[in-house]
Amino acid sequence: ICGPISSGHLYNGPKVAMKVNLRGRLQSETLSPGQVGLLIELDKHSSRDAPSIGTILPNILVRIWPRAAHHLRVGLMHAAMMSAHALDDDERRALISAIEATCMPNGGVDAWGIIDALKSLGALDDDQEEHVVTVRAEMKEVLADGDSPDSWERAAGLWNAQFDHPYDGAYCQGWNDLSDDDRKALQVMAAKSLDRYSMFTPTLIAEVASQSDPTVGTIIERWTGLPPKKDAFLQDSIRTFEMAYASLARLRCPLPDRSAEAVSAADHALLACGRLLYWLNRDDISFSERKSNCAAPLAVLSRHEAGVAAAVVGEFFRSDHMFAESARRLPGSEPVVTSLGKFFPDEVAAIYRAALEKPTLQSGYFEFFRIEDVIEKALVNLGRFGSASDIPLLRTWSIHPDMGRLAIQAIREIEEAPLQMKDRARGSIQ
Repeated sequence: ICGPISSGHLYNGPKVAMKVNLRGRLQSETLSPGQVGLLIELDKHSSRDAPSIGTILPNILVRIWPRAAHHLRVGLMHAAMMSAHALDDDERRALISAIEATCMPNGGVDAWGIIDALKSLGALDDDQEEHVVTVRAEMKEVLADGDSPDSWERAAGLWNAQFDHPYDGAYCQGWNDLSDDDRKALQVMAAKSLDRYSMFTPTLIAEVASQSDPTVGTIIERWTGLPPKKDAFLQDSIRTFEMAYASLARLRCPLPDRSAEAVSAADHALLACGRLLYWLNRDDISFSERKSNCAAPLAVLSRHEAGVAAAVVGEFFRSDHMFAESARRLPGSEPVVTSLGKFFPDEVAAIYRAALEKPTLQSGYFEFFRIEDVIEKALVNLGRFGSASDIPLLRTWSIHPDMGRLAIQAIREIEEAPLQMKDRARGSIQ
């Protein structure tokens, strides 16, 4: 019941939300936290002209918040955010007061959901405007002491605060007000910080590289090393890793040799992916030369007996979209290459084919490893890059209770691919 509702996939969700009188039901003081959570989630399906539950949220918060679990608190704060447009000034102030009085003293566990709700309700607008002065003053201090590691740390904090601070707007304004020279200097200082794996580091690398100054290559190069294997935010580590290699390529900096760091097959596979991204993005050399330089790393990934390539290559497929967004900032004469499969479809198909043939052999780079993730990516990408000869293998997976539907979809994609090619050819002739 709860899964489809919270994911937004409830069948006939809008019709249900319209019929169940959410606002009336939520006013009952006998509701359990679970019932409140169910109704709050259903409210996400309500149309914008439906009666807002924002006017009754203050009473709900007083009654439910102290005994609400984290997911319910997140839902309540989301409801407050979504109610902001429908409240008049008095109703908005009442909801702000209820949040500040009831929700704040909770040890910071739900802090960001609360802050987002208060921001949406306009509670931080005045304070944020005043905070711009503080931001400008700190930036001036940091720039005045550019060679200090302490200043580098502060610069990194100023960078991250644009995305992850209650007054993020004040920090964005501070950065926008800087001259081009000061902005570049502060970004370079932030890149020198010891905070190597912030979730905002890939964007910082792209910004630093966007200046087209090869001298920053020595700073970016430190992110081309192997990331920590025990990492709760492994997608951020991968995005940082691939952004570093793509940036060095676009700055025409030499490819660093990290092979001495590799002690396992997974280490070698990850470094091979980095080298592929580097050579594919060297847009200053011919494409034939780029492909020639890719031969050695492709050979590493083709050691199927090691059982690591599928999981390692899969990490890069996972971050394609977010990497592509940030990579638009990089210099160069052509779009940044973010997908290995686009240029090496046969090699990628072979990697995932081997994983489906010997699933028990598979392992990954990071300590957090799920064979289910590998199989899912293998089925999806074999459908994308495979051929008709892969259909018998996919049929053996089509009866799997969890992965069968993906195998069937992969078969369908392979079978439809020739028809799509014919349609495109027919359209080009016409």
